[in-house]
Amino acid sequence: MYKKNVITILMGLLVLQAALIAFVYRPGQDQAPPSVALMAAVDVQAITSMKITDENGHSVIIQKQGTDWIVGKDKFPADKTSLEEIFKRIAGLESARLVSRTKSSHNRLKVGEALFNRKVVLGSDKGDFTFFMGTAPSSKSVHLRVSGQNEVYQVSGIAAWELQADAESWWQPNYVQLDPESIQAITITNTNGTFSLQRNDGRKWRFETDISGELDQDKVAALLDTVAKIPVAAYLPKDFSIETSPVCTIQYQVDGKSISLQIWPKSDQDDHVAKLSDAAFYVKIRNYVIKEALGTTIHVLLTEEDHDQDGGKTIP
Repeated sequence: MYKKNVITILMGLLVLQAALIAFVYRPGQDQAPPSVALMAAVDVQAITSMKITDENGHSVIIQKQGTDWIVGKDKFPADKTSLEEIFKRIAGLESARLVSRTKSSHNRLKVGEALFNRKVVLGSDKGDFTFFMGTAPSSKSVHLRVSGQNEVYQVSGIAAWELQADAESWWQPNYVQLDPESIQAITITNTNGTFSLQRNDGRKWRFETDISGELDQDKVAALLDTVAKIPVAAYLPKDFSIETSPVCTIQYQVDGKSISLQIWPKSDQDDHVAKLSDAAFYVKIRNYVIKEALGTTIHVLLTEEDHDQDGGKTIP
């Protein structure tokens, strides 16, 4: 009788265990919770400004001016490509990881109104959209809260260091930005003299005047790669001016338009002052960036055979 009761109890426990397993592992229980679109109110095309404030109170304002962007109080050119890319990423942020629903957690997670790692305000004609970025629970995620909401989410796809509160981080990085293939002619004047190159109908480069020797097309291509894309070391204030003569002038013919770049002697820290004819600002550029153009001569661009025959002398 006792043995029979024990078996009945064990059978009951077995049935209960099976029912519990079936409940826990019932269909749909392994599905992740749905993601929430955190920035649904952000219209990328409507954004006209972005203000970023960091945890130390430093801030920067980036504004749209026509189809371009300017940054900081000096209104230096901003990197349009980087801005458009970061706006798209912000607008697409979503998360299925709700961290907190309580206002009391905001300061602890550094997404509070006064205590945060980043406060970002996107401006548009429709009004401002503000969000806060806080602590980073991992190297690939950050806590984020939209202003006016108590919910804090853990999001990936953006980091606080990508939203720096200084103007330099948002500068247009290249002062000269030309497609080498779009350059139809180029004239370089430096301390060694002046020479001009033009493309012929077959897209090959030739000297504008008759020169003894064969032009090395690969050397010309390498020179063009150097002078077609020149990065900025620093922008100079709009009221900056210089009275001395440049040591090098590069004149580009692009799409029927003439653009010239003037370069002055090194000033400090191996930087040259430079001014592009169609740019509003003087800039500083690194010596190593422009060194080749500063010292180029006609004979340097000849084939090795003609270069050797010339003995390394400049051909007039």
